[in-house]
Amino acid sequence: MKQEYTLDYLFICYANVGRSQIAEGIYNHYIPEKSISAGIADFKEKYHSKPHPGVIRVMNERGIDISHQQIKILTQEMVKQAKQIVTFHNINKCPEYIKNSSKTMYIMIEDPGIKVSGPEHINENILQDFRNTRDKIEQVIYNLISGKSIK
Repeated sequence: MKQEYTLDYLFICYANVGRSQIAEGIYNHYIPEKSISAGIADFKEKYHSKPHPGVIRVMNERGIDISHQQIKILTQEMVKQAKQIVTFHNINKCPEYIKNSSKTMYIMIEDPGIKVSGPEHINENILQDFRNTRDKIEQVIYNLISGKSIK
């Protein structure tokens, strides 16, 4: 019996405040409601359950509003719902059910938020780091949607 999936992609990063939120926003901009994002660590309280303000800002520069997106913690149910899993962080930090899944694709993109102590610390250099990350993820999403290989 063929597995029926409700999502094309599940995007994962460590905290679900940056990279995976960007990927979800861009993918759903082109193919609405066919992807979600999640994190493996709980940063809901620190970021008030929202993506990093710098991420929201640089996504708005592309005409994509992700201010409504919520931080989500990875669950096995999310994994079951997704045809493909894309993780943007170190494989060693992933739960075993992600590491061992044939659906998982690893794309290492540096976390721009690592240089920021919290959501309130944003300057032009940090915004440029978020833009660079957004642009890299935008290329990944373009390749996924167009069926090109991911490098």
